[in-house]
Amino acid sequence: MAFIVYAHLIPALHSLAAALLTGASILTLVVGLGTQNILGNVAAGVSVLLYRPFLVGDTITVSAPTGHETGQVENISLSYTILITADQRRVNVPNSVIVSQSTILHPSGSPRP
Repeated sequence: MAFIVYAHLIPALHSLAAALLTGASILTLVVGLGTQNILGNVAAGVSVLLYRPFLVGDTITVSAPTGHETGQVENISLSYTILITADQRRVNVPNSVIVSQSTILHPSGSPRP
């Protein structure tokens, strides 16, 4: 960035500075759009970990591309929540999906902390 500002001050390098600034702007836009999903999942993961709508070991139902999935929460990370279904399938659900939809928490019989 300092080189671009320096090149912009010298009249002979003015067009080079403009081209570098344009290239940096386009690169920032491409990287921002490329990481939008990842950063959305991380922000939703922070929300899930902060508000704790469910805990590891709870049984929940979420909407997935294959329909409603019911399973026991095995792991909660910043990006994904992993469910184990009754037929022993592992379902990785993005946290952005969990935060943006209705998630059903099934009673387990034990009181929550």
